[in-house]
Amino acid sequence: MISALAPKICVSIAPKDVQSISKQADHAFGLGDDYVEIRFDFLRPEQLQSAIDAAKGIKYRAVFTLRSKDQGGKFAGSESDRIKWLHRMAEQKPMLLDVELQTLQENDELADFLESQKTPVLVSWHDFQKTPPSDKIADMLSEMRVYSNYVKIVTTAKSVDDSLRLLEMYETATGLQPIFFAMGEAGLVAGLRPTHLRGEPVRHPEIRAHRAEELAGHRLAPARPDQEASAVAIVEDPAPPRLLAGPRAGLAGLQDGAG
Repeated sequence: MISALAPKICVSIAPKDVQSISKQADHAFGLGDDYVEIRFDFLRPEQLQSAIDAAKGIKYRAVFTLRSKDQGGKFAGSESDRIKWLHRMAEQKPMLLDVELQTLQENDELADFLESQKTPVLVSWHDFQKTPPSDKIADMLSEMRVYSNYVKIVTTAKSVDDSLRLLEMYETATGLQPIFFAMGEAGLVAGLRPTHLRGEPVRHPEIRAHRAEELAGHRLAPARPDQEASAVAIVEDPAPPRLLAGPRAGLAGLQDGAG
């Protein structure tokens, strides 16, 4: 059993092709990160089967995500095709399969299939405009727990108070393994409490948001070389700082100093 004093770190990767999956994952693991979220929606639909096959070797250390466009994703196919691919990903039984709350609510057959497969599901919900009132977030958590104890809520902070209010939701998420974080210049990507996967704590530690020009002393590992980061987040938790950012930030990992 891993001690809570040794939190695990999960980073997101956005492969541009099938070969990038193992390359970027190996890079993240080499930096000392423990898990990766694979954003399959950054790939073309015709690449997905090969990509799923390529990820089999790391699936027990991976969150599989095929994000819908209306939740900020990049999947280029139809919604019916996306649901089909979620079925196929579920059959692989990764560490977690990220599925949006709306997707589960609108697709009973998918929800039933995930339950029958005993696929661990991370139920996610995003608001790219604001951070809703706390009672609205609490209602959202009640809806999410119907499908899984693993939940993720991502909002947009207009003020530091939005971020702090979101952090306070950890106090109300009884019986859940939650991940809360807020995007935007006022956002704090925060996981003050560890989320436990397979008995081990996975922590998204307290993080401070930075603009790219503030990162002069750090080495950046781009997930998408064609994009330059406009904002990133540095984990300030006892190990050397590591980036915990989604593909929207254009980065997969950060390590302070040499290495």
